Amino acid sequence: HQRERQRLAFEQHKQQTHSTLLSAQVEKQQQQHHQLAQQIDQLNHAHAALQAALPALQQALQQATVQAEAARQQWQQRQTRLQQIQAEQQHLTTRRQQQQQTEQTLRDQMEQERLAWQTCKADLAHLVTQLAQLDSEPLPHVTADTGQRAQQLATITQQLARLGELNLAAPAALIEVSERHAELIHQMEDLQQTIDQLEQAMQQIDRETRNLFMGTFDRVNAELQVLFPKVFGGGEASLTLEDGWQSGVRLMARPPGKKNSNISLLSGGEKALTALALVFAIFRLNPAPFCLLDEVDAPLDDANVARFCHLVQELSAQVQFIFISHNKLAMSMAANLLGVTMPEAGVSRLVAVNLEQAAAFGQLQE
Repeated sequence: HQRERQRLAFEQHKQQTHSTLLSAQVEKQQQQHHQLAQQIDQLNHAHAALQAALPALQQALQQATVQAEAARQQWQQRQTRLQQIQAEQQHLTTRRQQQQQTEQTLRDQMEQERLAWQTCKADLAHLVTQLAQLDSEPLPHVTADTGQRAQQLATITQQLARLGELNLAAPAALIEVSERHAELIHQMEDLQQTIDQLEQAMQQIDRETRNLFMGTFDRVNAELQVLFPKVFGGGEASLTLEDGWQSGVRLMARPPGKKNSNISLLSGGEKALTALALVFAIFRLNPAPFCLLDEVDAPLDDANVARFCHLVQELSAQVQFIFISHNKLAMSMAANLLGVTMPEAGVSRLVAVNLEQAAAFGQLQE
């Protein structure tokens, strides 16, 4: 009976311990569930805002680019057409001025010759009248120079005939071309105003994109500078831009005790830890409810695995980690283990172990 009482007492104590562990685990799971729900709400709001803003910005950028290209092509076409019209107008104006000058010169010459001929004719009539009054015969060697004047007059008349008829519609054509020129100038001003507006919109989009990128870049860089010393126990790492915010990004890493600054000079394990530090820095910028890691500790030795475990344990206060590993040190930091075993040939079996419960049970057995 005493042995039975001890066994019952042990079973009761075991059940109480198991109940206490389950209560603590349930409470912890509820807290984690509450935290995860809050994080999910925040992430959903942030994701919805970004998803709502991103298509509009991309669509606005694409539309602005298409409109700018169309406006540039249309502006070039209008510019070419305007140059042609201006050249034609200049040619017509020059030709009209030349014709007007030639016409005016010929008219002046004809008028001068006509006046001279009339003067000679009047002088001749006056002389004939005077001779008639004097009843004297005119001298045979005295003749008026009318033939030369008549010949000059005929030459000028022929030159006027060769010019042809004047284009009386030229002023109306000039007015029409001037109105067309003014209309094209107005259209060019509208196109230039549209191009200026599109360029301003593109510059605004570039500024907003640059501000968003640089803000994210600075935050990731700050997180990396915090996580890298924790992973390596010292040292420093940073992100730099090669040439402007639209160029590539360069990762500079210097573990403790090393002077190299290029990541290509690091060992395989150091490269893996540096990559993990960068990934977790980006992950902490926009955390998710859980993080899945698949064989990330494979290239690491025991010392680097211990650093990796320390980093995961520190971040597990905010994020739930699910990782696949074959390393004993990595397995030892987990709260729950899920493994596949083969107790019989060709038969696989899934085994789940809660390390906290197993540790508590081991203490009770002792």
